[in-house]
Amino acid sequence: REGEHAVASALHTWKLAAQFAPMWIAANLSFNSSLCRSCGTGTSVSSNTLLSSSGGVFTLIFSVLFAGEEFSLWKLFFVLLSMGGVSLLVLFDGTKAQGHNIWGDLMALAAAAFMGAYSVQLKHMLGREGESTQQGARKAPSVAMPMFFGFLGVSAMVLGVPIFILVVCLGVQGWAHLELLHVLSPNIMAALTFNGLVGTVLSDLLWAQAVLLTSPLAVNLSTCLTIPLAFFVDHLRGEISQPPQPLYVLGAFMVFSSFLGVNMLEYRASQNAAAALQHDAIVVQLLQHDERAGPSRDQYIPSNSSNAFIRSLDDL
Repeated sequence: REGEHAVASALHTWKLAAQFAPMWIAANLSFNSSLCRSCGTGTSVSSNTLLSSSGGVFTLIFSVLFAGEEFSLWKLFFVLLSMGGVSLLVLFDGTKAQGHNIWGDLMALAAAAFMGAYSVQLKHMLGREGESTQQGARKAPSVAMPMFFGFLGVSAMVLGVPIFILVVCLGVQGWAHLELLHVLSPNIMAALTFNGLVGTVLSDLLWAQAVLLTSPLAVNLSTCLTIPLAFFVDHLRGEISQPPQPLYVLGAFMVFSSFLGVNMLEYRASQNAAAALQHDAIVVQLLQHDERAGPSRDQYIPSNSSNAFIRSLDDL
């Protein structure tokens, strides 16, 4: 039976990963295309960073429309605060901006939309799977996140290889650099492999786990923290000798504040949900007590604080 359950769990995970693969490919392809100058769609890094920060807006919209999340003006405020902070970080980072490309800007904006949709889909499907399994509503095989990303990579390879072959056969200018394969030395291949394992596999794995533990909006806003943190690391390494400009510090403060604000809202929502579940459990116990005509009501409500708790929730 354990073997059958393992096979069923693997098939179930592969099915979910195959559903996520198209959105995952579209998000990564759009993001990388927005930086590929040889493809004719590359825009400046500053434009890419600024437009990618709009992922919080798309995440909020998709969460409200498709995941049933309640809209909040405070959430919209923190999303706009984060985008304003990123704008200051981009404008006052002390680097020279390269020329932007309208197609690259559209690609970066599309990547932000795909990432927002992908994170909401991940939370909606995998989060619902876990809740259903815990509540016993249905006996769905559990989903292991490492296995899920492994199958996601396999599905992406199955879908991506034909696209790559098609691009090579059509000879799309700037997209197929087969002549560069001979310069891939063992050291370069090792660096690419390490970057893929740490910068892509591990980071995406932690990112997806954070989406399930918190919310898509909080996680997408947290990605903006990489900008001031990268500046801080470069300053520690001595690559940046000049202190940051005041407006850059203000932008970093805005980004951190938006991240903390959204997490505080999520924490308050989780506390309210837990209180509602506790209230429902007490009400169910009281109803069962009335049906059995058994012990007194005081047995199920051991303190005056519980009475006040129920009255306060009933008043809501």
